[in-house]
Amino acid sequence: MAAMMTNEQKQQVWQAYRDRRPTRVPVMYGVNPRVVLLDPKWNTRGITFQEYATDASATVEVQLLFMRYQHEFLHQYCDHPVGLPRQWSFYVDNQNTYDSQYFGAVPAFRDGQVADVAPPLAGPAKRRIFEIDIDRPLDNPFVKDCLRRYEELKRAVGRLASQPVELSVRPPLMGFDGPFTIAVNLRGPELLTDLYEDPDYVVALTGFIQRGASLRNRALAALFGVQPFKGTRGSFADDSIALISP
Repeated sequence: MAAMMTNEQKQQVWQAYRDRRPTRVPVMYGVNPRVVLLDPKWNTRGITFQEYATDASATVEVQLLFMRYQHEFLHQYCDHPVGLPRQWSFYVDNQNTYDSQYFGAVPAFRDGQVADVAPPLAGPAKRRIFEIDIDRPLDNPFVKDCLRRYEELKRAVGRLASQPVELSVRPPLMGFDGPFTIAVNLRGPELLTDLYEDPDYVVALTGFIQRGASLRNRALAALFGVQPFKGTRGSFADDSIALISP
C-alpha cells in the first residue's frame, strides 16, 4: 500500500499548480455534514437530520464531528493538509431545501435520508407561488427562521468549552441552486408536461424564482454588510437541467 503524502508534499503539489507548472491534478473533495449524519461510525448518538436542522446544540455537535471527519480522516486521501484547522465556522444548514423552503415548500424528514420537500405547487396550486412577496425578502417566514436559528447557533457556540481551534458562526447568506431545479422541486414532475402544455407558465415561474432568489441574496448580503455577487464570475448548479438535456 502506498504511503500517505505528508502535508509538505501536498503543499508542493499546490504550489506547482499555482505556479502553472503542475506535477499532477490536485485532488480535493466537496463534502458536507450529511456524510457524518448518515454514518453510524461517526454519528454514534444517532442524531437525525430533523434534530440537526432544528436544534442548535445538535447542529454544533454534528459540525464539530464533521470538522474531525474532514480534517483528520478524509484529508488523508486528498491534497488538503491533515490536522485540525486554525479556524472553524459553524453555519445554519438547510442542505438543498433552502430555495424550495423560501418559496413555500415544507421540509420533509424521512428516516435515514437527507431533508427533502413535497412540491407545494402540485396540481391546481401551480400559481400559488406568485402570491409570495419577493420584494420583501427579509419578511419571508423562511428567512426569519434562518435568522432566528443563526442567533441560536451563536449562543450554542458561545456555550462550548474551550476548543483547540478558533470558532465562529457564518451569517446565513444563501446561494442559488438554479431556476429549473427549484421549479421542479416546487411543481414536481408536472413541470415537465407544463413545458408542452403551458410553456408561458414555465417561463413565468422560472423568471419569478430567479428574481426572487436574487433579491433575497442581495437583501441578506446587505443585512450583514457583505457585497453581493462580488467577483468576476459565478455559477449555480441547476442539476435538473439534466431532465431536459438531449
